[in-house]
Amino acid sequence: MPTTATAPAFATLTALGANTGGRVDARLTPAQVTSFVDNGFCWVSQLIKPAEIAELKADLIKLARGGYVCEQLKPARADATDQEVLDSILCIHQPHFISEIMKKYCEHPAIAGVLSQIIGAHLAHWDGAVKCMQSMLFMKGPGKPGQAWHQDEQYIPTRDRSLCGAWIALDDATISNGCLWVVPGSHRNGYFFQRRTPQDLEEYDGSDQSYGFDEARTKELGAAVQTYASSTVANPALPLRTPDAAEVYAILDAQLRRAANGQATGPEAASAAIAAWAEHDRKQDAEQLKLWRRQAAGLD
Repeated sequence: MPTTATAPAFATLTALGANTGGRVDARLTPAQVTSFVDNGFCWVSQLIKPAEIAELKADLIKLARGGYVCEQLKPARADATDQEVLDSILCIHQPHFISEIMKKYCEHPAIAGVLSQIIGAHLAHWDGAVKCMQSMLFMKGPGKPGQAWHQDEQYIPTRDRSLCGAWIALDDATISNGCLWVVPGSHRNGYFFQRRTPQDLEEYDGSDQSYGFDEARTKELGAAVQTYASSTVANPALPLRTPDAAEVYAILDAQLRRAANGQATGPEAASAAIAAWAEHDRKQDAEQLKLWRRQAAGLD
């Protein structure tokens, strides 16, 4: 139950667990599983493919327009744009109750594979089985409130601290437009932090905000990522969308893990990532690399 916070300007599908009926194909290395147990979160790059994201987005529009029989989701005006319809909704709870597509992603083999390795990794006799508790879709466009620091187990308690959220960003989620934040290791002692009404009700919704913990490591890690991404005039963060994305992700992931595990400060991890990225670029064909970056930035 790590402490997390979400900010505006992204759409997500969150599935807590998945119906697997036992262990499925392993997706993570032992080191990644250990990192999850220690830090309380796991970042798995490119687990959901672009075509699948497109399918989720299309179904999100159908849900928002009232395309499924549901008393709470009324048909939208025929002349309303998709964006206008999405802007009128903050959240859809349990979309998998009415949408087979949303249900499919709650049971997605890749997601289930990851969950079957980590949810009970801290338990001696866990057999790898997991189950879905809920699904949620958030449409958090500009001006919409985010959710302040919180612990999911305060809403859905378990006796063995096995609750886990699988979060899929349907839009690019960055520090500047509103991404997920985590305090590494805040789950370890099983402590529920105190809660109060958020002090900034323009930034956050009215749900309780956890407080009384040290946010310094997370803020430092966030600063490191921001530094890493802002060193991008000649070498933008947009290569995460190019053919060398797997290598770029691996560099970023390795350094974020060092910072999250306390093996390096945020600035140290950022510097190491920038140096490794530059070395990676030096091994590429210069003209091809320039073309990739320009295409990723929408310049060609």
